[in-house]
Amino acid sequence: MAAALNLQNYLAHYTAAVLEQIASSIEDLTEDELHFRPDGPCNSIGFDAWHIPRTADNLIHFAFEREMPVWLQQGLNEAWDLP
Repeated sequence: MAAALNLQNYLAHYTAAVLEQIASSIEDLTEDELHFRPDGPCNSIGFDAWHIPRTADNLIHFAFEREMPVWLQQGLNEAWDLP
């Protein structure tokens, strides 16, 4: 049981740290920089900065807790016209 709790604490800390690093990494970017896409099949920085936390939200709330993800609870899929 202690090992599971240690793993849970580690994963919670790691997830929080990654999300904080993403936020701090993009806070000084302009809107143009966030939306820029070089030639070729790639995502913008803004898309990836949104997609990573949304994926964490899905994993934590839906896969592990069997709850509706926060982005769906808040209706962001409808507000942003997403499927």
